[in-house]
Amino acid sequence: MNRNVGFEYEERNGEIIINVYTGKSSDVVIPEEIDGKPVTEIQECAFWDCISLRSVVIPGTVREIGADAFRNCLTLSSITLSEGVTTIDSAAFTDCKSLTSINIPGSVTEIGAYIFCGCTDLTHITVSEKNSLFLGKNGMLLSKDGTKLIAWPTAHGAIIIPEDVTEIGDWAFCENEGLTSVVIPEGVTRIGHGAFFGCKSLISVTLPESLERMGDDAFAACELLEPILMPSGVSIIKYDTF
Repeated sequence: MNRNVGFEYEERNGEIIINVYTGKSSDVVIPEEIDGKPVTEIQECAFWDCISLRSVVIPGTVREIGADAFRNCLTLSSITLSEGVTTIDSAAFTDCKSLTSINIPGSVTEIGAYIFCGCTDLTHITVSEKNSLFLGKNGMLLSKDGTKLIAWPTAHGAIIIPEDVTEIGDWAFCENEGLTSVVIPEGVTRIGHGAFFGCKSLISVTLPESLERMGDDAFAACELLEPILMPSGVSIIKYDTF
């Protein structure tokens, strides 16, 4: 493993992979090149627990942001993602509690689960109009056609899921401690794995008759949740759903 100022990295097939951030700066600009070779990947856990990190700029040479890459960066308030990033792996920004906004570039084609879990101040998620797969709307990250709700990190109090939604994605509301009541509209057929996991203030959930499937841990660790009336059409409920 090689070292540059602030980074441990490796070369792979003529490209640079950043493995660990070792610097002390609170404001980081990831270089486009190191040793004359393009920086194309931020490895998993590279910035995990960098609790003094305030801002990071990721250049367009970077194609992939690894799982847990910026997890638990508690003071990170600004992330700049450039056109060129294609993959944001699972939990990349989990528990970035100071993050208030993020813009997803048009180049992004893959976003992992659990990505914004614990981002309690993330009220603005915008997506480039050039992106053909994802949509940002009213604090939510959705599929482009609005039918899959991928994440809604700052949903608060009593909410009604938008009528266009037919699927609630894996870990979409996980560990949201401000959510108290959810009405899920007719048309929703699937609630994903861990969708409401750890929503400790959640008391009431209304399920639609259209619902067919509920994933593992969908409502696990919801300590205040009252009994739910189960629709007759549900054919798959995992043993640890609740």
